[in-house]
Amino acid sequence: MKTISKPKSYQNMLPFLSLTLFMIGATIENSWLSSFLLSEGYSDLFIRQMMLMNGLIVAICSWLCSFLTIRFGSKKMFGVASLALIVTTLGILYSLQQHIAILLLIVYTLKGMVYPLFAYATLTLVIVTTAPYQLGKVTAYFWLAFNLGMTIIGPVLSSMLLKMMGISQLFYVATAIGVLGALLMLRVGKTSFQIKGKKNPKLLSELWAGLVIYQKQPKLCLALGAKIINTIGQFGFVIMMPIIFQAQGRSIVTWGAVWSVTFIANTLAGVLFGYLSDQLGWKRTVMYVGGPLTGMACLLILWSLYLTQSLPVVFAAFILFGIGLAGYGPLSALIPHMISGDKAIGVSVLNMGTGLSSVLGPGLVSILFFALGGIKTLLIFAILYFLSSFLLMPID
Repeated sequence: MKTISKPKSYQNMLPFLSLTLFMIGATIENSWLSSFLLSEGYSDLFIRQMMLMNGLIVAICSWLCSFLTIRFGSKKMFGVASLALIVTTLGILYSLQQHIAILLLIVYTLKGMVYPLFAYATLTLVIVTTAPYQLGKVTAYFWLAFNLGMTIIGPVLSSMLLKMMGISQLFYVATAIGVLGALLMLRVGKTSFQIKGKKNPKLLSELWAGLVIYQKQPKLCLALGAKIINTIGQFGFVIMMPIIFQAQGRSIVTWGAVWSVTFIANTLAGVLFGYLSDQLGWKRTVMYVGGPLTGMACLLILWSLYLTQSLPVVFAAFILFGIGLAGYGPLSALIPHMISGDKAIGVSVLNMGTGLSSVLGPGLVSILFFALGGIKTLLIFAILYFLSSFLLMPID
């Protein structure tokens, strides 16, 4: 049996603050790295290959993280993630300064392990240490902290700092912020969030169990499909929307403002749906809020961009999209709960969905958008989001 020390009340929010800081440090370059590399003479093909390889590592580490957290403990996971952040940051800076493309490809690929090891170790610990009746609320706080660092504070902070310093200095500042977050989390790990498991859990047998669980419980495949669909727009829109905005005469700054407002709405709605889902039911919240709202939002985005071209309507459409994404938050409670015997496997399913989405979102956009255009791509995304609600119907 796994035993877990009871968290003290004053520490309950510290893991989420730590996660926000680490996500800022680990993903500070997400909003501008592609355009920067293009300006430095790197080809579009090279950049897409680099992002794809990074996404594959994100997906693999996302799946592995819950097993590794249970096997090696939270402090080691946070320590490895921090060390990887420092090493890959130095590697990226060196390869950029020396213009060594192959080294940049390797190092940025490896950087794909950084934020999943930290963030999903945190999610594993949060889920394992939380009573079932509070899972919706607490996982909402997790995604609040996650998105604050990656999609709200990080992009805004980087745009401000880039006006005052160069790329190298920005990376150093971001790494310091990330390490600060890790140090705070290590302090928490010594008390309330250190899992005490079996003395010598067999990692390979646990990984195998994490694969065969889909055969034993086929409905998990449906939940996994819904989780993959959840964030394909989040990961895909960052590729296609800047192109659409520029083609229509709008600036990247305008797109950045739209995307920031999207996740401010997402953050507020995520906390609300976290509380409501604990009362109304996790499955119902995703089925009747998440899928329908994001599907309608994709259609409204299509209408606002290609038919009306009204900026206020564009903002409204993306705000609706952000709220719809928040409606999927209860999946973080529902999926682990489907596997009552081992929460680590449940969290691995959840993390695999998010990881695969980080690959499939950009992959779908690379295939559909450049071949079919924005209108058909948004129609396909809308269909997928509506489909996600139906995927959950057979789940008890």
